[in-house]
Amino acid sequence: FPCTVCEKGFRKQSSLRAHLVKHSEGYVPKPKAPYVPARKHSEEFKETIIKRVSEIGFKKTAREQNLQSSLILGWINIKKGRYKCEICEKCCKNPSKLKDHIRAKHNSNKEKHSAWSFDDEFREKVVMYVKENSIRQAMEKFDLAERTINRWLKTFSEVENTNFPNQESNRKNEASSSHAYDPVDLNSINK
Repeated sequence: FPCTVCEKGFRKQSSLRAHLVKHSEGYVPKPKAPYVPARKHSEEFKETIIKRVSEIGFKKTAREQNLQSSLILGWINIKKGRYKCEICEKCCKNPSKLKDHIRAKHNSNKEKHSAWSFDDEFREKVVMYVKENSIRQAMEKFDLAERTINRWLKTFSEVENTNFPNQESNRKNEASSSHAYDPVDLNSINK
């Protein structure tokens, strides 16, 4: 659905309607939030926090220091070398970051792409494969992210108004095989 004012295209008519508000009289855009740079924490600070975790616990340390628990967990995982690249020995904070690192630094296929850089024929082929198999199998076969496949499933189901009978059972199976963090053993952290 193309905008008649600026010719920007939209996949849904509702998105076009929401966009057209920008071209109406009296429209005032929302002010942008000021840029806040990410905090950089020194290695000494990280060591202090990890030591504090072993003293008073994980959640109390996060609250006390006003830090996200996932940030502290990442520091602990890196210190313990829990998610280490077998090629270059870089330590990552979680399995997802390790996977991203391996793809970015060590894969021979350096091609970057988004969910929309593929042609419709390929997207439809992936959707048909998911109908017959599972999302997890499609992720492995076509080397695609789950989010990308889900986006295509949604797009093609809107177009075809089709239910994917395997999709619900696939989600249940995939939920049981999803990554989960190992519990932190505070006694094994070097002080």
